[in-house]
Amino acid sequence: MSYISALKKNLSVFGVKAKELGKFTTSEKDAEKGKSWIPDEKFKLNSENVLQESSSDEEVKETDK
Repeated sequence: MSYISALKKNLSVFGVKAKELGKFTTSEKDAEKGKSWIPDEKFKLNSENVLQESSSDEEVKETDK
């Protein structure tokens, strides 16, 4: 089962121009402390969205092939 089928929403995909991704990576220690490091919304690649915001369940099934 895919992410989009299970949750009915797009998986966020980010594009950052950094050689070191450490500041965008959540370590196991960070996760244990409840911290999560993700890029700012300005780095979100909306072109990667499969599900349009006004989509119906039928459209989800069509894109999940």
